[in-house]
Parts: sequence; structure tokens; C-alpha cells
Amino acid sequence: METNRNGLTRWGMLAALCLAAGSLASAATAEPSTGQAGGTGRKCMLQGSTLMPKDLKIYDKEAGGNHIASFTGVESKLVTYDFPKAKGGRVAVQTGTGSGSFRIDGWIDADELPLYTKAEIPAVRGHIWMGSKQQVSFVGAKNDRIKIKQTLKYPIQGTFSAWTNCTSVSLEPGTPPGWEKPGQARGYVTKKDSVDLYDSAGQDRQLVATLYNVSEEGILFWSQKARGGYIHVVHHGDIVVDAWARRRDLKRLPWGETMDQQTRRTNRSRSGPKLAVQGETKKVTATKEVALRLAPKDTTPIIGVIEKGTEVLVLDIVVGFASVLPKSLNLSPPEHFWVNAKDLGL
Repeated sequence: METNRNGLTRWGMLAALCLAAGSLASAATAEPSTGQAGGTGRKCMLQGSTLMPKDLKIYDKEAGGNHIASFTGVESKLVTYDFPKAKGGRVAVQTGTGSGSFRIDGWIDADELPLYTKAEIPAVRGHIWMGSKQQVSFVGAKNDRIKIKQTLKYPIQGTFSAWTNCTSVSLEPGTPPGWEKPGQARGYVTKKDSVDLYDSAGQDRQLVATLYNVSEEGILFWSQKARGGYIHVVHHGDIVVDAWARRRDLKRLPWGETMDQQTRRTNRSRSGPKLAVQGETKKVTATKEVALRLAPKDTTPIIGVIEKGTEVLVLDIVVGFASVLPKSLNLSPPEHFWVNAKDLGL
């Protein structure tokens, strides 16, 4: 058997995790956020269950610090708060909900946190909205407001950003609502790789946006009115559009021809990666909160707790300490999670 730097027998199961965590890191105490400079503190707090990016690291400090755990790509329950002022910073996270999970306080890269719109959010006021239940990403935050970005790939390519209340976004994905076209609406599709949108058809009209088409069929619009050389168009997809476009930039579909309506994709994916632990394990349920450490020593700082009622996989027992993982396999350690074996009744 291989021995570790302390001369203890190293149990190799953890390395056999599909999608295992990365490099080694020294143990350190996670520091709950008291509010970073320019950030939101607890004025912007989100809670939910979502698929976190695989191998996204949790650190014990808002900058620098030690890697104390990683998400594995499996659905996780968490709370996030104290968003940074700008892109590139870290946001505070707490895994778990009080029972049934490994609870770790730490920090992750805010840019990597999956966010979703709860409802339509204005991107170009009065004319373009980010659609409801669409995935967005973090750009910045201040007080109780957050700046988000939506990146479009098909059939429209481009990016829209907007400031909104923190209550308008969620960690929970969902299924975008459907939309029924008005009975008398006529279909139009773009002729070119781009189409300019205006706020009106009048002489004092203003350009509000340019949409870039990456679909061979074009971007689908619906219209019930025209004025001069302009068509009033609406579009319901990843974004919602209500604007005017030049008639010459659009091709009218024959009556009865609807074309695929390029319906929105659902964001509620719960498949996630499949993880497995090789070899024999023992499953126990924590009957109380149990301190988590990154090394099998009482002097090692506590990084979190196993919540009461959590199902735990016991991988090995070494000098009175048990190497453990959550049964859900939603978190992985830099090397091992350790607990006092007696605290699990072992």
C-alpha cells in the first residue's frame, strides 16, 4: 500500500472518482463573509438547487487562500451572497441547507456561478428583453442590484447585458414559458446575416439594436402591422423583441407557412455527470453535526460540517479518523475529507 507524507496508509478510492478533484491543498479555516469592499454583502442573497460547473473550486478566502473543496457537476444545494463589485471577483457560498448535506462556507469565482432569469428583464428598454428562465452570467453588483449578461448563440448571435434587482435572478433553472402567436400574425424571416431594429417607423426613428443571424433559415419574426417601408415585428425566443424593421430586410412567409418557431430550450437539466466510487464503502447517516477537516488530525482547521441527517460514504479509517464523501457525490475534497470516526458512531 502507498503511504502518505505522514507515514499513514493512503486509501486510493478517492482517486478513482470519475471526475475527481484537482491538486493538493493545505487545510485552512473557511471564513464566512462579512462583506467585501464594494460588494453586495447580504443585500443580494440567492438560495437554490442547481447543477454547478464540474471542478469549480471553493476557496477559504475572497482572494487567494486555499482550495478546500470542489463541485463535481452534480446538483447541489447552496446559498450565495456578497457578490463582488465587478467581474473577476469571488462570491461567497455556503453549501447545504441545514440538514442532509456537507456544509462548507467559502468563495467561488462569481463568473462561473450559473444564474437564471425569473422573468423577462429589459435589455433595451421597451424593445428587447432577456427571456424568462434563461441562463445568464454575472458581470457586476452593487447594493441589492446585479448586472447580468446573456450570451446568445442560435438563431441569434450576440450579447445583451442589464442591471436588475437581485430578486429577479435565481440559482434554479426552469422551463421557459410558451408563447402563442396572434391568429392574424404573418411570419417574416431575415434575408441577410443581420437586421437593424428601430423604435418606430417614423422619420425620427432611432436604431435600438442590430441582431446577427446564424441560422440558415433566418430569424423568425411575427407581424400584424406595417407602415411605409417598415414592419412592426415581434420575436419570442431566448430574447423577446418588439420593434420595427425595414421591409426590404425581411422575407414574408406565405399564409399557412409557419416555419419552425425556434422555440426556447429548457434549462431544467438534471442529468449531470455520473460519478462512482470504486471499491468497498460503508454508508452511515450522521446523527449530529460532525466537523470536517482536510487532514486526519484534531489540530487541523475545521472547513465545515456534515449536517445532521446526511448520508455519508466512509472510504477508510485511519488512526481514529474516517475519510468520507457525501453520498450525493456533489462535493469532492482536494485530497480527502476527514472526520472523527467516533462522531459518526464508528
